[in-house]
Amino acid sequence: MPHISNMRHTLLTSVIAVLLLLFGCSESDPGKRPSEPRNDAGKFDPNDPEFKKRVQARLEEMKYEESIREEASWFGTTGLPDDTERELPRYLRREYGHLLSQPRSLKARDLVYVGAFVEGHETVRYWRINYGSPEPTFAYVISGPADRQLTGWGGRAPPK
Repeated sequence: MPHISNMRHTLLTSVIAVLLLLFGCSESDPGKRPSEPRNDAGKFDPNDPEFKKRVQARLEEMKYEESIREEASWFGTTGLPDDTERELPRYLRREYGHLLSQPRSLKARDLVYVGAFVEGHETVRYWRINYGSPEPTFAYVISGPADRQLTGWGGRAPPK
C-alpha cells in the first residue's frame, strides 16, 4: 500500500511544517537579521493576581457608576421608562470605554433628545451626541413589536 504510506508522509510533513511556522522554528540564514521580538501586548493571564486586582477594581467602578443618578433636561420627556433613559448614557460610556468618574467622560447632559419617529413598525427615539466629533452623531433607542428594544449609536440619523 504505497499510496497510504505516501499520504502519511505528506500529512506528517504538512503537520511538521505547520508546527514549525507556529513555533517560529525555521532554518536560520547566518546572514539574515534575527526577527523582531513578538509583541504580546493585550495578552493576559486570568490567574495573574495583578489582572484579578484590575478586573475587581473595574467591576467596583462600574457598580459605583450604576448607583449614580445623573441629571439631564431630557430625562422624563421621551416616553421611555426611566431605567431605559438612564441606561443610554451608561451604554454610550461603555462603548467609548469611559467611566462617569473620569473627568472628560460622556455625561447624560451631553445628549440632546431630538424626538421619536415612527419608522415602519418601530418607533425610534434619537439623541444628538454633543461629544467628541464635530460631525453630528446620534444615539437611538428602537422600540418594536412585542416590547422589544434596541439601543445603538452612529450610522443612523433621524429623518429630515
